[in-house]
Amino acid sequence: MRPARAAVLLTGAVLGAGLASGAVGIGVAHADGASYIRKLNEAGINTVRGEFELKEMGYAVCELRKRGFPPKQWATQGVWNSQLHPPYGWTEAQANFVVDTAVAELCDDRDGPPPYVPLP
Repeated sequence: MRPARAAVLLTGAVLGAGLASGAVGIGVAHADGASYIRKLNEAGINTVRGEFELKEMGYAVCELRKRGFPPKQWATQGVWNSQLHPPYGWTEAQANFVVDTAVAELCDDRDGPPPYVPLP
């Protein structure tokens, strides 16, 4: 009986490790911070604090989306930062482009921290 029990435990350990590594790989594969930043820069959307601030906005949009807030709030709270108008003199279309790009490039429907390391 001992060899059978060892085989079951070994099989369980291998399957568990495979599932864990697959879940990590899936989460990182969807989010693409470089592509998100590139698309915003190509559209002429920049901020005073640079890429870090753009990523903050994008991940704020993703968090609001994940929590079930309506799309209008993704823009007004995540990008506008609850101001009366978009920041940096952006148009509403530019702010909406940030939201759309964040959803397409950064947002991941699984729980967990975003796959980037914030700047110090």
